[in-house]
Amino acid sequence: MGGGVFCYLGSPVLTNNTISGNRATAEWSFGGGVHCESSSPDLTHNTIVENTADIGGGVALKRRILTGATDNIIGGTVRRLWRRSKHAWMGPRRP
Repeated sequence: MGGGVFCYLGSPVLTNNTISGNRATAEWSFGGGVHCESSSPDLTHNTIVENTADIGGGVALKRRILTGATDNIIGGTVRRLWRRSKHAWMGPRRP
């Protein structure tokens, strides 16, 4: 689950936050910064950096889409890269 923020079956509004230094640690972990599953988050003016997960070091969205995303800085460390049509992962690949 998400190292910093986890949401399930909701529509969270995250505005003006710094989400940093988190780690999702489970096997095949998602969203070191933010992990939303079956949710519709709205991300505005957030800095989501230096978070770690297997998939989506910055943000991982499963089974939903972003309601809105405006003026965010998103980066993170991804240990594995995996993409499917119903999911979105944000954050650079690990070098």
